[in-house]
Amino acid sequence: MKLQSEKQLVKLQKKLATDRNKHKKQIMICCGPGCLANGAQKIVDKFHSHLEKKKITGFTIEAVKETGCHGFCEQGPLVVIEPEGLFYTKVKPKHVEEIIERSVAKDDVVEKLLYKGNGKSIEKYKDIPFYAHQQRIALDNLGKIDQNKIEDYLAGSGYQAMAKVIFSMKPEEVIDEVTRSGLRKSDRSHVV
Repeated sequence: MKLQSEKQLVKLQKKLATDRNKHKKQIMICCGPGCLANGAQKIVDKFHSHLEKKKITGFTIEAVKETGCHGFCEQGPLVVIEPEGLFYTKVKPKHVEEIIERSVAKDDVVEKLLYKGNGKSIEKYKDIPFYAHQQRIALDNLGKIDQNKIEDYLAGSGYQAMAKVIFSMKPEEVIDEVTRSGLRKSDRSHVV
């Protein structure tokens, strides 16, 4: 589909967001380099095969998202169940069936897979000290979208700035915006 306007982009984003939210829960599997090195792809494959076989009402393999790195490689492979933010660490393929049956089909927690900090188990992603004080700006969608599906990025309002540049700004306005942002110095004295 070729977009002709910002309106078309917004309409597409709304449709994709609606499609994305048809699952009441999402299974986010970190597929960053650290987690992949520790077997994350086997976990993804196990989730897919088990969900296809089990036929849990309202769940298909589209509920499984292969996300980018969550930044906490030492605890990987990581699995997060959304919207609860339930955070599982050091997940192995043998844990997948239990996660599906307890945390996806029901609202139960697999205690042994929770992050352990200061002698206690922590259930929620946001409560883990490593993440609790982070304010993500450029990486706000980290761990929330499937890195292999452009539709996930679009559903989260991706490409809004680019659409504005392409459809409603003049070249001089774009240059002024970049200059004002401070992202690039306008001083070219260092260029040879």
